[in-house]
Amino acid sequence: MLAACFHMRTWGTGTNEMVRMGAFDQVRRAAGPLVLALMLSGIGTVSVGAEEAAGFRQLKIEVPAGANATVSAAQRTGAVDNPENFDKFYQARIAEFSKLERLADAGKLREMLKRDLRNYGNKGNTQAHDALNKLLLTSLQRLAGDPAFHPASRVNWTLILGDLNAQEPPLAGTGAPTPLGDAAGALVKLVSDPKQHDAVRAAALVGLLRHAQSHKAAPFLQDAQRQAVVAAMQALAGAETPADRPAEVHQWLQRQSKMILAALGVEVAARATPAAADRAVAAEPPG
Repeated sequence: MLAACFHMRTWGTGTNEMVRMGAFDQVRRAAGPLVLALMLSGIGTVSVGAEEAAGFRQLKIEVPAGANATVSAAQRTGAVDNPENFDKFYQARIAEFSKLERLADAGKLREMLKRDLRNYGNKGNTQAHDALNKLLLTSLQRLAGDPAFHPASRVNWTLILGDLNAQEPPLAGTGAPTPLGDAAGALVKLVSDPKQHDAVRAAALVGLLRHAQSHKAAPFLQDAQRQAVVAAMQALAGAETPADRPAEVHQWLQRQSKMILAALGVEVAARATPAAADRAVAAEPPG
């Protein structure tokens, strides 16, 4: 009942709901509808009108002539013949997530970036893959933490950070990717920032859980990177519920932190009696 009431009050209908689902689909699947709704409580209703846009910064990047040709060549060979054109092309892609009217297509936009990275990573020359990884890591850790941008934009940038790979899976057949270890530090900062929006924090935890599970299967995190993740997750797991955070949200965040610690081989003391709200969240369907 609470989830349904919150959905009606906060998400709205029609285009607004599409925007919400586009922005938070991955976090929704991880958190469950009740917790996600509560995490979104500080965002307010998304509007694509001038009033909403005026309240948050939106990026506009001019793509120079020849940038499309540079990227097309890179997609064929893996080499970057004009780094400035290459960067501008993908800076414009990044900027799309700051435009509220584009957030209904956020899932598709993220998949386009992942597709390009996977293609670049399977070329004999990985120059384009490494250049795009560097651009995304440098740009997104700054943008995702900037409250001047709408939380929905920042959630998407955070999800992209969590999906970056040092080694891409093969284009055909099976094979696990190796996440980009340097992205773990950026995700830890987002989780640990006390002023961070909980939806952004949740998206960062989704990425960190992916890193932890991958590290368990095939270790790739450096000692310092692993220690930073462990320290942040231990702090979250032992933290008291902040006054401005619903208990259900805090419990989900803590559960996520404990899953990350467990994947990294760190023992976490179990609670003797889960709260009723915690049991309710655990029972939420995944979709």
